Amino acid sequence: MHPPVVMAGAVVAATYGIRSGSVTMNPTDSLMSEQATPVMKVAVSNKYSQATGKHPGKGYGNRFFEYGALVEPNRPTKLQALFHDDRLSKTDSIKSARWHITQLSNIQESGAQVERHAVEDDEVTVIFKHPGSYHVKLEAHSEMGLRVQHDTVLTSMYVRRELRSLDDDDLEDFMEGMMTIYTTLTEDGQRQYGPDFRSSIHFTEMHLDYAGDRECDHMHDGMGFITQHLALSSEFESALQAVNPTLSLSYWDYTIDRALVDNNEIGNIFESEILGHKFFGSANDTDAAPTMRNSRWAYLAVPMNASAKTHNAYGYLRAPWNMNRSPFVTRSQTVCGVKSWGSWPSCQTHYDVTFSDAYDSWYNYVWAASYTPHGPVHTLIGGYTNCEVGLEAVGNYAGIDNASIADMEYDVVTFVKGAWRSYLTEAPTCTMDTSQNDCTMVCADDPTTNVEFRSRAISYLSGQIGSWVEQIDEEKQGNFVNAVLCKTAYVSGDQLEAGSPSDPSFWSIHPTVDRLLQYKHIANPFNNEDWGNPGHNVTTTYCTTSGGSCEGHKSDDVVPFRIKVMVDGNYTSALVTNEELYWVAHPNTYQLSYIYDTFEWDHCDDQGWVFTTEPTDETTYTITSPFTVNATYGDVPLEADDDASSQPEITSNTPSGPAVAP
Repeated sequence: MHPPVVMAGAVVAATYGIRSGSVTMNPTDSLMSEQATPVMKVAVSNKYSQATGKHPGKGYGNRFFEYGALVEPNRPTKLQALFHDDRLSKTDSIKSARWHITQLSNIQESGAQVERHAVEDDEVTVIFKHPGSYHVKLEAHSEMGLRVQHDTVLTSMYVRRELRSLDDDDLEDFMEGMMTIYTTLTEDGQRQYGPDFRSSIHFTEMHLDYAGDRECDHMHDGMGFITQHLALSSEFESALQAVNPTLSLSYWDYTIDRALVDNNEIGNIFESEILGHKFFGSANDTDAAPTMRNSRWAYLAVPMNASAKTHNAYGYLRAPWNMNRSPFVTRSQTVCGVKSWGSWPSCQTHYDVTFSDAYDSWYNYVWAASYTPHGPVHTLIGGYTNCEVGLEAVGNYAGIDNASIADMEYDVVTFVKGAWRSYLTEAPTCTMDTSQNDCTMVCADDPTTNVEFRSRAISYLSGQIGSWVEQIDEEKQGNFVNAVLCKTAYVSGDQLEAGSPSDPSFWSIHPTVDRLLQYKHIANPFNNEDWGNPGHNVTTTYCTTSGGSCEGHKSDDVVPFRIKVMVDGNYTSALVTNEELYWVAHPNTYQLSYIYDTFEWDHCDDQGWVFTTEPTDETTYTITSPFTVNATYGDVPLEADDDASSQPEITSNTPSGPAVAP
């Protein structure tokens, strides 16, 4: 007969009164004859640690959980009673064990907190239903008559794993969870899965509105880039977990793919298995608007809503400057014919932004992180098409060399949307009867007749693609401007524009940036963490695409996406500011519900870029937060900060002391 697992009746006993998830408990052993050192320990494992021999979260250094004592919500976990000193196992063995598990934080009002799945003589397999901290009391009996009580605290958190490390079952669940989000409307999904569900249309439209605003890109080209996308990813992860509570958002370490190219194991990054049938599909790059032809994502449609706040000429949820007529998610392997595949982020790229002294302030780091270590992934997956022939022709007409033509073609990434934001061009309205090549941006005036407009356009293009523009024969400048800005039907791949969440590969890219920042905090902390330029008598640039407001990029701007953050001992869906999010996502003051599986880059070590993990996981930290979280409820858009004060507020205590368990 198996010994009982005591769970306070049908549900685990709830211990109330714990605030902010701050729980500090020292394991003790209660023996019939007291001893000074622990006799027992609880070994924790699941299918991943059993397969790899590694526990998740190596490198966090016991900041907010004890390494080896982390469990994952809704994943079967084996708890095994072991002698603390392995030498005892040679003379004695565990005869029976009695387990009592109590949830300490993030206690739910209804439903089981823990489910029992299997019991053996010295072990139990359970499922911890929610993130939070759990007290485990073990009463063990040995064959030699020893009776021991041992207490410990386990921390339950979601683990974000690299896509390729998921086993087949979890990869299938992850992809199916995403597919549900892409094929279910928000209203229908919330009826079936609960209030945290959001459809892909919601995410695409939100990202499009904030990134496709004419006056300011509220999500890119500024200091809010990392926090804005961290929150967006968190809200998407909550939607995934509404569909399937075992899921977490997997990340794509795209430096692995660059290493495979460097090692001649694949020919180019488009041969990566991530862009193949098993994961996010591949596109036929010979099409005018290449779409995915294989995988479950084949012919994935882009939402159409001509009544939406932001849309393209054909009414699709795409950027106003994207003339793409295709109803399907589009990818091009080139930018107007240019193959800039060497710009794909490498191990050196990520190493430099982590360890170079040039990025020892948050200000310098955040400005660097969105570009070279990250941006080319979007550029190369999305690409631009339907422009190579036209730009080569106008380049030859203007008498410029091939290198300058190639530069102009690649600079399409920035100058097409920049011309619209500079009011040089206007977005057209095109019916589905309008051919792709006949749907182009419209010049604000005729550059062939209006000298002032032509001069302004030439000055703009000179700053964007090169000063050689000003050297073009004056009689040709008007036709050049007209052809480059208003007579070419630029087709952007969806991954490269403001509606990028339409492409499902979007979602595993941004957690890679979050993971790298967490590692930076641990391995090589910033010398200055101010939300501004740390230099003396210098101006802080908050963004590059605004006349000065830079909404979405300042420290006190409210991020429009909900995150799960620990407030008063419970994970709460909340709207927070950029600076609040910076601190709750900081490993020293962490209040989020997930961690990353590892801070190891073995493929980079092999190339000589060694990502050391310091300090060790045996180190104990005293954690003090310089920041208090004010979680604001309600839908507070960026442009409505004045209304935020009317929303209820909750203030959490900040964690303090060793081994904080959320």
